[in-house]
Amino acid sequence: MCNKKLFGRLSLYLAVIALLLGLVALIQTNVVIGILYGAFFVASPFVIAYFYCRKCPSNGNQCPHGVLGKIAKLYSLVDCSRYTKLEIAIVVLTIIFLIIIPQFALIKFIWLLVAFWILMIVAVVIIIKNLCPNCDNENCPICLKIKDKH
Repeated sequence: MCNKKLFGRLSLYLAVIALLLGLVALIQTNVVIGILYGAFFVASPFVIAYFYCRKCPSNGNQCPHGVLGKIAKLYSLVDCSRYTKLEIAIVVLTIIFLIIIPQFALIKFIWLLVAFWILMIVAVVIIIKNLCPNCDNENCPICLKIKDKH
């Protein structure tokens, strides 16, 4: 469990640092868009926790990502039903917007762009290699496909 929490938090921290680099680039490029993105950035964990994390049996204190589980715990008890297509779409779109929006500003700051993608790729690799194979969420569409390959 200790390794799951270590890898979960590390992956989340790396992704957050990458997104903060994107926010910095956006603010330097266009303050209004930067502020709007910042608001979206702050709201996104609540959206992800509601539509995805609250259905994970690891939410709360057992969540490897920590903060997301605690946010999910605010909404309701664990709902371990299957994810609907709408829930998956909302989470995927939230993540896509978090990643894509800063790209327009990051392209102007090549070192921020490179750092963004290195951090984001490392975070995803940590999740896929260290968390997904040991995931307790039987309904997770991502982890199910990774487990099938092992």
